[in-house]
Amino acid sequence: MSSTQIKRSMIFQLIKRDNLITVFFILFSIFGIISNTNGQSYTREDSEKVAGLIQMASDSIRSNPNKSLLLSEEAVQISRDVNYVQGIALGLNVAGTASRELGHINKALTYFQDAIKVSEQNDFKKGEADALNGLSRTYGESGDYQKAIENHTLSLKIQESMHDTAGMAESYNDIATSLTNMQFYDEANKYYFMAIALYKTLHNPLNVAVKYSNIASDYIGEKKYQLAFNYLYQSIRICDSLHDNSNLYSIFYTLGICYDKVGREDSALNYYTKAFNASKQVDNVASEVSILNNIGDIYFNHNRYDDAEKYYKDGFTLASKISSIGAIRHASLNLSYIYAQKNDFKDAYQYHLQASTATDSLMNDEKIKASAELKTAELITKFETSVAEEKNQVLQRENDLQKLRLRQKNSLMAGTAVLAVLLIFFSFILIRQNKLSTRQKSLELEQKQLRAQMKPHFIFNCLNSIQHFMAHNDIINANKYLTEFSTLMRKTLDNSSGSTISLQNEMDYLENYLQLESMRFENTFSYELSCDTDIDTNAVEIPTMIIQTFAENSINHGLQYLKNKAGKLKIDFYKEDKNLVCEIDDNGIGREQSQKLRSPFSKHQSRGMELTQQRLALIGKTNRAHYKLEVIDKVNEQQESDGTKVIIQFPLEI
Repeated sequence: MSSTQIKRSMIFQLIKRDNLITVFFILFSIFGIISNTNGQSYTREDSEKVAGLIQMASDSIRSNPNKSLLLSEEAVQISRDVNYVQGIALGLNVAGTASRELGHINKALTYFQDAIKVSEQNDFKKGEADALNGLSRTYGESGDYQKAIENHTLSLKIQESMHDTAGMAESYNDIATSLTNMQFYDEANKYYFMAIALYKTLHNPLNVAVKYSNIASDYIGEKKYQLAFNYLYQSIRICDSLHDNSNLYSIFYTLGICYDKVGREDSALNYYTKAFNASKQVDNVASEVSILNNIGDIYFNHNRYDDAEKYYKDGFTLASKISSIGAIRHASLNLSYIYAQKNDFKDAYQYHLQASTATDSLMNDEKIKASAELKTAELITKFETSVAEEKNQVLQRENDLQKLRLRQKNSLMAGTAVLAVLLIFFSFILIRQNKLSTRQKSLELEQKQLRAQMKPHFIFNCLNSIQHFMAHNDIINANKYLTEFSTLMRKTLDNSSGSTISLQNEMDYLENYLQLESMRFENTFSYELSCDTDIDTNAVEIPTMIIQTFAENSINHGLQYLKNKAGKLKIDFYKEDKNLVCEIDDNGIGREQSQKLRSPFSKHQSRGMELTQQRLALIGKTNRAHYKLEVIDKVNEQQESDGTKVIIQFPLEI
């Protein structure tokens, strides 16, 4: 093969990898027209050697990232020696990508930041945009979606100024991916569709197919399953027409989730199996872990514990290898329950400890993520507002130009001026709507932060309960309590992941919790749960993690201190006008006596009531509805404390 043919082959291979910037350098290097900042021309041999090293480094990023890192560092060193600016920037970008593949996040960030610095100093816009994208993807992999979107936005502005359609499409796609990870599905789909429009102009149907799959995932998150199916099957048709199998594992996996959500478990298992086999072909371990846990869930929900155990254990093993905390918690929590059902309490306890450790880690991450999401929501609004303001400035300049011509053509320019004013007005309305939408998202994220605080509060109290019981009772009752506690923990984690819960599920959950507390206090109090027959308990939704807090207060601060009478706790649900009312009534010692009994040296501060009041206030703002909370200290005929009654009012229509 001739030297020219080899160069052409190199170029076409790079085009297939979407590495257009590398092609740019090779083309100019071949013709010897790249020059340094001092005006000195590079030799063709130097530029070709750098281009060859970078090509080999790019080709080995996935298969051998260590080799890729060494080759790219060599290319950077040679480029520095001959002051080859573009070669330095490109080599640093490839080194950053290789470091990210190796899991060296901080090292990758340093490479991309150096590439940005070199590109800025030499006005190399393409290198700067690519480095910003590499930096953003690294932040995204580490979970810092706020910084990811911020850097993608900077890259997007550079690409727009260069009319780089392919680069803009990738930036839109990456911004959408970060928004999806933060569960901003509407915003994410807007950017996915912008990316698709550009890919169509570039005649890139494979990327269109991938984006259709991403959009389907967002629709699943919004429970719009029919729309999700439509886009997934469009994606499969495109892949089939192109005879491409490299992306099918992701599409099959998403189809499995969609069928699982609509209750078609056989179809879900079929597509999960296809996705698992396809994932193994491309060595995507993270995808394999998710698929194994999802298959385990299907068998678990049908009480096929032996089958579920096999998939959960395989998923746990792979998740441990890649340190996937969420997957570890998912598998270990269900394995704990399965072993408890089999009376294998030793293994049940071991997996329970694994789940607790993972849960603590995830809760810390969730608090950090909620804070970052608040900042990111503000960043998105700032960016979109900036775009709108730029459009307004353009309109204003056009309006000024028309005013100059108004002296000659008054009638024509009057109409143009009115049109410009109308456009500015509508732009203002759109900006205002965006700000209102962001305010709504901020309120929802504040609710997430409060729920993230309530989960450790409740779990801490439950662990105190099981520690007390196991220390004071025999092993048979302790094992029984552990089994019931595992069930309660599963319900708690499942319920707290959403913002609302059906009244029926809430009553089942309260029944489970009160049964455990009754066992712990050796049946020294009785309880009663009731609901009016005219209430459809499966249709009515109420906020999660609300009522249990007051039931816990009644038991721990009122009923447990009774000495001369049996404790009673009654929780009653009934309708009043257009509201659902919940009454939690106990005959305990009352709040005043409970406060006197508390040790002055106790460091524990119960925040259950405070957090609940804050959540109800935020929910009311978000839904524009009225939630009422009233605490009544009851007294008997002798004006002595006779317990506490809590009344919570939920609107039935929001």
